[in-house]
Amino acid sequence: MGIPKSGGRKKGTPNKKTVDLESALKNAGIDVVAELGKTLPVLSDDVKIKVLIELMSFLYPKRKAVEFSEHNQGQTKSISIEFVGSDGRRSPFRDSKLKQPL
Repeated sequence: MGIPKSGGRKKGTPNKKTVDLESALKNAGIDVVAELGKTLPVLSDDVKIKVLIELMSFLYPKRKAVEFSEHNQGQTKSISIEFVGSDGRRSPFRDSKLKQPL
C-alpha cells in the first residue's frame, strides 16, 4: 500500500532533539525516573493522578474512535467502517455480510 519509505532516519533512530535532551539531563546528573520515584509520593492525589495519566500516553497508544458512514446504493445499504490508528492511518474494513436490504 503506497510507496516504500526512502530517505530520512532509519526506523528506531531517535531524533536529534531527543538525543540532545537525554545528553543534557545525563550531564546535569538528573535521572528522570529516579526523580519521579522521589516526587510522586509527596504530591497531592489530584496532581499525582494528572502526572500518571500524562505518563500513560508514553506507555500505551491512544485509541481513536471508529469512524462510521453509510452509503445508499439503490436498494442496498452499504456500510463502510474505517479504523483510524494513533498514527492517523486509516484501515478500511469491508465485509459483504454487513450489506443489508433497505
